[in-house]
Amino acid sequence: MTKRSGRVPKLRPRTGALRFAIHHWLFVMITLAWAGPRAGVERIVRIDIPHHDAVYSLVRQTRLAVIDAQDRFITAYADDELIDRLQALGYQVTILVADYQKQAALDLVNYYTYPEVCSIMNRLALGHPDICRLETLGLSAGNRPILALKVTANPTVESGRPVVRLIGAHHGNEKISTEVTLAFMQLLCDSYPTSPPVRSLVDNREFWIVPILNPDGHVANSRSNGAGVDLNRDYGYEWELYPRPFTQPETRALGRNAEQHPPTLEFAYHATARYCNYLWDNTPIDPPDSAWIIALSQRYCDSTYGSRLTQLVPINGWDWYEVHGSCQDNTFGVYGALAWTIETQQPSTRVKIDSICRAHCRALLDIATIAGWGVSGRVYDSVTGRPLFARVEFPAPWRWNTNTNPNTGTFHKMLAPGSYTVRVRANGYNPRTFTGVVVPDTGAVVLDVALTRPDTEQLNYVQKIVAVQRVDDNHVLAGVAPDGLGPPDSNFYVLGPYPSNIIFDVDPDAPIHNRPGNDLTVFATGSYTVAVTNDWTGTWLSLGTGTGIQSFDLAAAGLDSARFLRLTDNGSAALDGISYRGRPRTNTEQPLSITLQPLVRIVPSVANNRVNIFGVGPGRVRIVDAAGRLVSQLPVPSTGPLVWDVSGQTPGVYFCCQDGWSSLPLGKLIITR
Repeated sequence: MTKRSGRVPKLRPRTGALRFAIHHWLFVMITLAWAGPRAGVERIVRIDIPHHDAVYSLVRQTRLAVIDAQDRFITAYADDELIDRLQALGYQVTILVADYQKQAALDLVNYYTYPEVCSIMNRLALGHPDICRLETLGLSAGNRPILALKVTANPTVESGRPVVRLIGAHHGNEKISTEVTLAFMQLLCDSYPTSPPVRSLVDNREFWIVPILNPDGHVANSRSNGAGVDLNRDYGYEWELYPRPFTQPETRALGRNAEQHPPTLEFAYHATARYCNYLWDNTPIDPPDSAWIIALSQRYCDSTYGSRLTQLVPINGWDWYEVHGSCQDNTFGVYGALAWTIETQQPSTRVKIDSICRAHCRALLDIATIAGWGVSGRVYDSVTGRPLFARVEFPAPWRWNTNTNPNTGTFHKMLAPGSYTVRVRANGYNPRTFTGVVVPDTGAVVLDVALTRPDTEQLNYVQKIVAVQRVDDNHVLAGVAPDGLGPPDSNFYVLGPYPSNIIFDVDPDAPIHNRPGNDLTVFATGSYTVAVTNDWTGTWLSLGTGTGIQSFDLAAAGLDSARFLRLTDNGSAALDGISYRGRPRTNTEQPLSITLQPLVRIVPSVANNRVNIFGVGPGRVRIVDAAGRLVSQLPVPSTGPLVWDVSGQTPGVYFCCQDGWSSLPLGKLIITR
């Protein structure tokens, strides 16, 4: 990764009248806890600065909610106390809007209210049940429902299609963001019967549309949620502001949605600038594939052609101003999905509102087609066909990794055309590497991957990031967070400086288990502290402090198993990987018993250690173990059930497969002692 590789020249926000403005709140003082809404009348002010770089230092000195950052001035929200602080620091402050709330009450009257938005979404879901499903992602801090509309063919079925997620109203007073997402939702539903392009999109994509993530702020015309928190600083990738990431129910609800339906492409809408804001917000160092990200940003902007009101231009997030814990950085950093923050104007008249909505609907219809481009596939068990939670890596050329959907085993990684090496890992399985995987100019290459189990039990490795906090005023990244995933490979992620953290979801299918002796090994340099939990938003239990390569026993935390793991830097720690032992394959300490999960009718007879198998056709049945090795081959009798004597079998998982039918098993048995 090189700084500004392939980047277009820096773009600064253009000047213009800003009667009221809404954008990212840069409150990044590390140790300052947010104590709720600011006291006093909220104003909009202009702060004169000597050069653009002053933005980065100013926001670290103050509670500054930035609206717009230019080379010679900043526009922001401020109350009188903050204005006094700014003036004491030597800045010239001019009041542009004396009372923001009074002005907003006048300017926002032509926007849909929260109850109206809920009503429209309910109407669409009832009117289009074949393509719509209304979901409640959770409740806001003020106990208001956060609604999402799933739009796809057969929406009650887990499809495994590329997920396009659209989010409005992170900031409640940025109501144009709700209008854009609502308009696109209505376009998909109303045009599905008559428009072939729309029908193709809905049939081949899975849209999750959240018009109002912040219902409390939407109702109150406030930027923050009901707890006074800026939601677009509360996500987990490179968070910095709050004591921990995902402090709010709104961001946690969106996080749960992403875990269940990993996004492929995401747009989060904001106001009131005119930008297609691309990665990263938190560092000046570009992500991999930055040239392609910029090209896609320009493509979106080109589709918003028209008047100055609707036309957008691309801008790099950091080049505009620094943000930590943003939604777009989290979506890319955790899921490897391409994500943007779209900044659009917020007019007061319905005619102009509709004009902006049309422009963005046009852009979304175009860009959503690309969500399926790149590499797509499914990862599954070679014996059972069961979908697997797996990590999909792109080592050459290096691109950000992604994970499969644990429910379907599917993945979709947006990549520029070219030839790639793809590596697939799942704990408990042999990894597979594919070279010369060619991504076409349009469309996707399909890579379905069957993984096999090794002959002997192998170590597992941490495979997924939840959150990253790297407190570094210089924002110079030494390695990237995915370097800490998978087996040790001499590519290190530097945690420090203290008190930086990295939180892992060890593996939803294979957590750490407490077994005799040490249960996990950290491959690192420097000093660090290890903690574990089964609810990463709750209480963490320490396993102790380590230096360099060191092993730990889960018994130190008093847990039988742990799904989440956290490393905290104690002094220039650098992480290469973490290995751990999961559940053992067999357990011979209990009396013999037989349980089953039948696909054909399987009836155990525990008393005489036999299994009766019904419903198989003539011929022979193969019994294989979990690694796919042949255990027994039995002829099917002409009458009565097939009988398998299991009295001498090693405890474990077994499958029955009939010769000549299919490679997929007909039944599954679990034998324990």
